[in-house]
Amino acid sequence: MIPEVIHIIGCGMIGSNLSLDLAKTGKVKDIHIYDWDKVSEGEVYPFSAFEDLHKTDVVKIMSSINLFDVVIHPHTSRVLSEISKHELVVDCRDNKKQTINADFSASLDGSVLVIDSTEKDSSHLYPHYTCDKNFVYINIAVSLISLYIDEQRYTEKKSLIFNLDDLFDNCKQEDEG
Repeated sequence: MIPEVIHIIGCGMIGSNLSLDLAKTGKVKDIHIYDWDKVSEGEVYPFSAFEDLHKTDVVKIMSSINLFDVVIHPHTSRVLSEISKHELVVDCRDNKKQTINADFSASLDGSVLVIDSTEKDSSHLYPHYTCDKNFVYINIAVSLISLYIDEQRYTEKKSLIFNLDDLFDNCKQEDEG
């Protein structure tokens, strides 16, 4: 069951697309999204047409354009302290050196997706974004993260590492079989 209020820290490829995916479900009533960064030249979907706007504002605009029944609360500052103890907090930042009180963290580098709900310092698990962004992998990752939220798997306190190449190859083999 997806919570009605979610806080997403980081509005890059994973955070922005996760926000829009959750908004699309109609199950979430309020999404608070946090990122201080603005869209720069050469950014890709959903940011490509919105240069110089805050990324969080773009998510709000995209949600409005798609008529999603959700309230997007854009926050344009860095998160340096605790957000909420009573609502789901998802850490999608690309730099996880500073620990925040997220219920879980999600990170994608190329085809490697890391979802971590442990309470230990696990910053060593996160890729350092050395691979190009691939929309197929971004969509698969966002679907897996949404399912993780819907099934409340973050309560299990585990670190999960997915090689999306393997998942994608298995799907192709099943289609061919």
